[in-house]
Amino acid sequence: MKRTKNNKKTQDKQFCIRGHNTFICGRDSQGKCKLCRSEKRKQTYIPHPKLVTQFCFNGHDKNIVGKTSCGACRECGNIRSAIRYETKKEEILLKERNRHNINKEQRNKRRRELRAAPENKEKRRIEGIKYREAHPNYVKNYYQTHKNEILEQVKQYNKEHPEIHRMSGIRSQAVRKLRIVAWTDWPEIKEIYKNRPINKVVDHIIPLQGDEVSGLHVSWNLQYLTSNENNTKYNIVNLNAASEWYGKILEEAGWK
Repeated sequence: MKRTKNNKKTQDKQFCIRGHNTFICGRDSQGKCKLCRSEKRKQTYIPHPKLVTQFCFNGHDKNIVGKTSCGACRECGNIRSAIRYETKKEEILLKERNRHNINKEQRNKRRRELRAAPENKEKRRIEGIKYREAHPNYVKNYYQTHKNEILEQVKQYNKEHPEIHRMSGIRSQAVRKLRIVAWTDWPEIKEIYKNRPINKVVDHIIPLQGDEVSGLHVSWNLQYLTSNENNTKYNIVNLNAASEWYGKILEEAGWK
């Protein structure tokens, strides 16, 4: 008998008045069935008259696009969420772009400082000479394709720094005067300039302003080169070739 009474009590606790299994749906703090309470709320809920209409404020048919749990238009909710997402996305992209620009400016500033250092400046100059020697065609093609841009940059720099342009001209003239000797053969030099072929320039075989060796302004130190060859030659001298060449000249003159 005790067992039957206990089973009856557990059954009474397990099922509510409407027959819901409270072990599954649960009971609230007052001991009432949660499922009964939710059904009661649905029966007493009266939606707003504006939400009951078929069309929303933007003209969407709720029967087609669907409704939310509160009866609002589902399409309008999707549009609002998309707008919020786009605005948030733009803010994130703007922050990332600003951070990237700041980092880029800092990197460029650091590079300029490193380039301005005297030891790095000399190192870059030597590396540039080696690269131009190893890739003559690349330098030639780059100059031909960007010739107008390079000339404009040079003009702009000379316009912004006239004192530097003037000082470089004075320096080159002074150095050239030092390379003119008393026994310079002016008539032969004039003939060389007079017989210069078309599309060629007169160049010094051993440059007048070389880093290691400097030549003289005499007829046997002149040659004809194209403008591209002259621009890529700079003041580079092969000392072994220069010594052999001077040896041949001294033999022809009978001084060796």
